[in-house]
Amino acid sequence: MKRLVGWLLLVSLLLVGCGQELSVTVPVPGEVVQQQLNGQFPISARAIEPSLPFDVIISNPELILAEGNDKLGIRMAIDVVLLQDIAMDIPAEGVYGFSRDDIAALLVAGQQTAGSVTLFGSLRYDATQKSIYVENVEVTELDFSLLPPEVATSLSEFLGPLMSAQLATMPIVLPQDDKMVAVTTAALKSITIKNGQLLVKFGL
Repeated sequence: MKRLVGWLLLVSLLLVGCGQELSVTVPVPGEVVQQQLNGQFPISARAIEPSLPFDVIISNPELILAEGNDKLGIRMAIDVVLLQDIAMDIPAEGVYGFSRDDIAALLVAGQQTAGSVTLFGSLRYDATQKSIYVENVEVTELDFSLLPPEVATSLSEFLGPLMSAQLATMPIVLPQDDKMVAVTTAALKSITIKNGQLLVKFGL
């Protein structure tokens, strides 16, 4: 029955839109995206990079939907955790872009306070999965007040690629309603943000 309704919707669009650009827009409420993000966190940096001599726990994702933007933002809490058993094994040249002094400063700051990181990424639609993925992530803000600026820069440069790779595996599944049935084979035209939701537009 749902497939029949979807085809009827598609036919009606073709009849009404004759001679015009035909499209279907699927709205995805921000709260739906937030709920799906919540289920993907917390994330352990060391679970992704096992040789990291400390851990960064990334949690509490907060969705940022900037009106008219085509990029999705996420603000997350970050906690740096000291790993006593390997802290003394850091090579002289450092690791992952962090020098020994950087790591020492990071661990001192991490023992006293938590921080947050804000990033924005472009949106990609996967027709097979009927899902949106965040990719090409850029860190736009790092709030970790006790970190020296150069260490904060190193941490941003570390978290950007890490979260980009991680978010590329986290689907935001579109609602499987009548509109999605109608656009099963349609091509994506755009994804924009308006009124606190993602507007996923397909051309027919």
